[in-house]
Amino acid sequence: MSVRIVHISDIHHDKRSHAAIHQLEDAIKSVRPDFIVCTGDLVFNPWPGNVRKAKDWLENLCKTCNIDEPSLLIVPGNHDYGISGVLGISRLTGYWFRAAFKGAYEPRVIQCKKDKLKLTFVCMDSNPEVIDILARGHVSRRQLRRLTNELGDIQTASSTRVALLHHHCLPVYNDTGPDSILLLKNAQNVIKFFAKQGINLVLHGHTHQATHSLLSVGGTDVENRTFEALAAGSASQNNEPCHNFNLISIDETGFRCVTQYFSRPEGAPFRPGKKSYHFARELFDQIHESRMVREPFAIERIHWDLKINAEGDRFNRLTYTNLWATERANNPHEFSPADYILDTGSFGDIRAFSSTGTEMNLNKILVQPRHVKFTVPFEDVPTRQKP
Repeated sequence: MSVRIVHISDIHHDKRSHAAIHQLEDAIKSVRPDFIVCTGDLVFNPWPGNVRKAKDWLENLCKTCNIDEPSLLIVPGNHDYGISGVLGISRLTGYWFRAAFKGAYEPRVIQCKKDKLKLTFVCMDSNPEVIDILARGHVSRRQLRRLTNELGDIQTASSTRVALLHHHCLPVYNDTGPDSILLLKNAQNVIKFFAKQGINLVLHGHTHQATHSLLSVGGTDVENRTFEALAAGSASQNNEPCHNFNLISIDETGFRCVTQYFSRPEGAPFRPGKKSYHFARELFDQIHESRMVREPFAIERIHWDLKINAEGDRFNRLTYTNLWATERANNPHEFSPADYILDTGSFGDIRAFSSTGTEMNLNKILVQPRHVKFTVPFEDVPTRQKP
């Protein structure tokens, strides 16, 4: 089971390309998202008519994709608060956006669950109180303290944590001007917050560049943490060389796959780029570490060999290397591997051997043609020192 998140940004609905936005609607509908995330700049100028039309468009998109209200997440961008994104006071010129999307401007933590998969969204307002001509962002210390307290009050140990904000905290390639004038003013504090709070994925917009970065953070008072930063380019603003949205698939282990969709030239259908597994090793390390904390047994490595003979019979051999009981094991004398389930065919003989080649006893709990469940008993409890 996996969840699919569509990430859009910098729509600029009042300056949209009509051809591009129709292609965007078709493309988003085709990927069947469970969540739609918009990381700001829904409009170019935050006048009431512009905001109302943009909201209507977004609600119609959600209706078409069968997305309910809790599954639409929005954070504000500088254009949602300031005239042309560079002039205004958030509480004044951003009034119509705040009124249309009540609560969207509030920093908040949202927990979601789909079957066994848990998600925690950390929504941030990265706009300063006064929007200036440099369009730089700022996340106040007060906001960071509030989000820290909210995260501390909820149980999210086994949840994938996704932060949403408009401005970027990492430098990105930008061929339209110096990146320094767009970067968060207090990027260091925000990065430290991401590290301390165990944020796994950061989604943002602002630069109209569809970048994908990885940052590993460590220090004297911060446990080593790694997070992805994924940017969405403009989804539909006219006169852009390329339009973009992102699709993030997350399974119940926390493993993520990112697919970036692009439309070029303007009005062309959106096509997926290569799926990104660039950071798979770091993700596997994170998942392995988190599962060691909450699973009764830890395993250093699992190797799977599959052989198929001339008759089409399949022979599977799974080798568990260095298995030991953790503190969470209720019965450290008995290991329960995951159920074995087939879609076709049926199971034959199932046997277990120790590393010395000695056959081990199996306690078979469930034996059906396509579904087998068993446990492996141990005479001596396997430990980390003697797995």
